[in-house]
Amino acid sequence: MGVLNAVGPADPKQRLRMLPPDELAIRIEGRRPQQNNARRGQGRGHRRERPAGRRHDQEEQPPHRRGQGSRSKRLLFNFNFTSTQTRRKKDSTKSGKRKTSMWWLLLVLPVVVQAQAPLRVEGLVAAVFTPLDGTFALDVTIVPQQWAYLRATNVSWVFVAGTTGESLSLTTAERKALLEAWCSQTDAKVIAHVGSNSMEDAKDLARHAERVGARGIAAMPPSYFKPATVEALAMTTATICGEAPTIPCYYYHIPSMTGVATSVLDLIKALETLKKVDNFAGVKYTGLMTAPGYKDMLQVLAYAGGKYEVLAGREEMMLESVAVGVTGHVGSQFNVFGDLYNALLLGEGRQLDLQLQGIDILDAAQAGASKGGLNAHKRFMTFAGVPVGDARLPFVPFDDDADTQLRAAFDALCRQYPDLYACRRVTVVVTPGGDEEDASS
Repeated sequence: MGVLNAVGPADPKQRLRMLPPDELAIRIEGRRPQQNNARRGQGRGHRRERPAGRRHDQEEQPPHRRGQGSRSKRLLFNFNFTSTQTRRKKDSTKSGKRKTSMWWLLLVLPVVVQAQAPLRVEGLVAAVFTPLDGTFALDVTIVPQQWAYLRATNVSWVFVAGTTGESLSLTTAERKALLEAWCSQTDAKVIAHVGSNSMEDAKDLARHAERVGARGIAAMPPSYFKPATVEALAMTTATICGEAPTIPCYYYHIPSMTGVATSVLDLIKALETLKKVDNFAGVKYTGLMTAPGYKDMLQVLAYAGGKYEVLAGREEMMLESVAVGVTGHVGSQFNVFGDLYNALLLGEGRQLDLQLQGIDILDAAQAGASKGGLNAHKRFMTFAGVPVGDARLPFVPFDDDADTQLRAAFDALCRQYPDLYACRRVTVVVTPGGDEEDASS
């Protein structure tokens, strides 16, 4: 039933029928009297079709008046054609929409809040090698072997496609395939490096990492066209982080490779002034040997009551990091010798000895003609039974002489530290001539 605010019948049509003809002929603003008369002459049973979506008071109005209503009509009749039932239905629908929106907010809000918090890693994060076959093609079938090895040494976090993972030597498609392989490993906690010299690639990789289930992302800055100021670095970092807003984002500070030695504390302050990044969580700090280095890392740890997380990236300086309260450590040696560094974290009065043992491993990787480098560390993992292959150019593949010298250094290391997991996977065989020969089991 209609709602009538004037005195008289509640039905507006009945009210109209009761008016004298000359009163109905009064010109209502924007309407012609003869049109009204024509409508009245059509009879009671006739119902003229109106265009969908148009209100009653807009039917005959010129375009410039539509949507404004009729002041004369409001003064004369002041009624509403919408029935009470219809109005209640509309109100109910609007209320339902509001409730639905609120439910969506309740579902989304906890995710956003959680994404703003750092990961607070406790323990080792292996900067995993990228497995390549004999033709230097990506071979993700090796990833399950890598993961099984890491779990055997109690390493549960992985840092995918970083420096050790040859990130900038891989195509974007290869980096995505590699990350998907790692994210598919049961219980693997994955941080994806998404930095690139192409900002569009970095943004694409960030979105992909969020989509496939990475726990967090990290990004080194472009290293060819470098950010020239701290403001430029902040804008670059904020842009990448903003592409994966539901997971924590870390700045990857490695000035020895990128040439960008900006103070991380200054970067954090610049990011805070932008007020655009809710998921910036901290820094993977591998710049301990480049000024401002250790001092800068300490200041970041203390800033804003420890709001930002520091993941230390130099395993040869792990004792220094542990001493100042760093709990998360990222390193390439954790691929092969995670058991050693887990023992260092536990301490038990042997921390200095264990740190020196790790330095012995680094020295062994520099043995003879191998000149160390990424290939030496990848070859150590191959010696331990996981064939991750050699690195791509510009790393020079090992020749037979270099390989022999490096294997001799690895064997000597295992004779010195036979309890290491990698060394327990190697069987020592005594040849007829009395010489020792090692063969991977």
